[in-house]
Amino acid sequence: MMEDVEAITTANLAVNMAGNFKAMITALENDVRARQALIVKLEEAQARLEEAITGLPPTIAVSGNGAEPEPALKTWPPEGTTAKAAPKPVQSSAAFLAGFDRRKVRTLAEVRQATGQQGRNIGVLIRHGYLTKKGDGYLRTARTLQ
Repeated sequence: MMEDVEAITTANLAVNMAGNFKAMITALENDVRARQALIVKLEEAQARLEEAITGLPPTIAVSGNGAEPEPALKTWPPEGTTAKAAPKPVQSSAAFLAGFDRRKVRTLAEVRQATGQQGRNIGVLIRHGYLTKKGDGYLRTARTLQ
C-alpha cells in the first residue's frame, strides 16, 4: 500500500511540474512576441526619424527675421572707429608685474601709481605664484609669465 501512495504522489508531482513548465513556456513565448513587436515599432520610428532629418534644411537661421546669425566673437576695435585696441590680459598682467621687484617689498598703492593700472586684482597673481605677500607689500617671484 505504501508503494501505491508513493507512486501516486510521484505521478501528481510530475503532472504539476509539467503544468508549471507549460505555463513558463507560454509566458516566455508571449514575452518574445512582445519584444519582437517592440523591435518592429522601434525600427519604424527610426525610419520616420531619418526621413524627418533628411527633410531639414542644412542650416537654420538663429535670428527670428531669417537673417544669418551674428558671429559669436566681435573684433576690437569695431570697424570704422578710431578706438585703441584693448590690451590683451597677458600683456596687461605683464605690465603690472613689472612694477614689482624681486628684492624690494612694494605696496599695491605704489605699484598702481607707477603702472597706472588702478583696477587690477592681484589675487589671481598671488594664487598662481607670480607674487608673494610680505608684510604690507608684495614681492615678485621667479616664476615667469607665459
